[in-house]
Amino acid sequence: MASDLLQTLNELKGCWMIGSSAVGKTPASWRAAVQDDPNPDLALLALAGQAMQFALRATPGGELKVTPTLPALSLPTPPPQARQHLRHLIRIIKLTESQTRDVMHLLAARGYVVHPADYMPKSFDQLPDVYAPWASWQNAEQEGDTTGEYDQINADNWDAWMPAERRAALSTLRRTQPEAARQLVADKAASVPAGERLRIIETFGEALCAEDQSLLEGFVKDRSAKVRRLVEQYLARIGAAEDEAADVAEFADFFSVAKKLLRGGYKITANRLKTTAQRKRRDELAAKLSLKSFVQGLGLSDETELIRGWEHVDEEASDSLVRMVAATGNELAVATMATCITSLDGISAEGFQQLFDRLGKDSRGMLLPRVLENDDASLSAAVVCAQGLWGEITFEQLKPLRALKELKKLAGQDTTKNTVGQQTLRRGLFSLGLLADQAAATELLAMFTDSNLFASDPMLGLLKLNACLPPGEPL
Repeated sequence: MASDLLQTLNELKGCWMIGSSAVGKTPASWRAAVQDDPNPDLALLALAGQAMQFALRATPGGELKVTPTLPALSLPTPPPQARQHLRHLIRIIKLTESQTRDVMHLLAARGYVVHPADYMPKSFDQLPDVYAPWASWQNAEQEGDTTGEYDQINADNWDAWMPAERRAALSTLRRTQPEAARQLVADKAASVPAGERLRIIETFGEALCAEDQSLLEGFVKDRSAKVRRLVEQYLARIGAAEDEAADVAEFADFFSVAKKLLRGGYKITANRLKTTAQRKRRDELAAKLSLKSFVQGLGLSDETELIRGWEHVDEEASDSLVRMVAATGNELAVATMATCITSLDGISAEGFQQLFDRLGKDSRGMLLPRVLENDDASLSAAVVCAQGLWGEITFEQLKPLRALKELKKLAGQDTTKNTVGQQTLRRGLFSLGLLADQAAATELLAMFTDSNLFASDPMLGLLKLNACLPPGEPL
């Protein structure tokens, strides 16, 4: 039958190639379908095209399986104009993967999710939990995933959950029934791949407590180095880590402790080092030891005494302290460090990120004004601090900033020959697009177009998306 169809199609093609009508060469059923059409050969051409697609369709190599439908998410997609700007950012401007993830978080903060026709994430690991159903759909290993049939995860239905939704369900169980969550992870986490096991244990970072010690100790000798490191950090945060006394003493010798004469307390200063080998060794010990051990090695009473008495004379030592506090400090130590962080110039972006990852939304909100005041034109530190608050900063908060004045100055200059200035302007405008609320984004667009930037400039793309994203129902 296929060969007869192909022969008929070839005959029709031959007629059209010499400029004559092919209606007389068609099968009777085709002729009856097109004879009443005002342009029968055009109608016949459409039929021939469909027939050719059918005749040349490849035969499947094996049994066909029905792909499950992409599940609907709990938030709506953005309004049409915002979707147009989003497509322009992703397809024309071509944001990096990390920038696109940031945009996804801004959308979720406003109460929206991306339309799958506009963008389908390659990885869901660092996206909001609202995308968990898509992650499960993408990673489904077999037909008939039954995750959605269960309201709560337990030992009996553990294997029915896809990794992303399993992690979200464990987070919920952790908040409502912490003992049940601990027992479930103790029983089941060892059976999953190392990457998923790491993300499961990460769910215990929130509201970490002494009752978690027994569970964590069960993973101290885990076959994954990343899991072992995370567990060691969590144990250190609850005061259950044990460091080698010799290492603690060696690290303490890199610092000096002196009493403050007027205000009381202590002043902790990093000793001046003479060789690269000394710096390398100090950095190795800082990454290895816990904050509690460091405090004990210096003979201080608690972590806050160390943090409040720290003298910022060595940028590398200060950066190591910030990382140590973020990794192994308790909640009070992290909060205390956060109140001091803006005065410590030279702290790495990674150090900022690690510290602010430990802070809750309320703590970030209290700290954000100080970070905004002290940030440079890229506003990178403010973006890190404002995670969870993206899209909420008003124009009144942004208008007096030194960073904004610097960006406005750069926008008024010809930066085509100033690569550094152009890069700073691009990063700063993207940061503003993440930080500003809708009204502020509108004001900023007007400000920068008045400062010599064209409204069509790609650097303004995220601000334009922000300006047409009305607040919906946020996560």
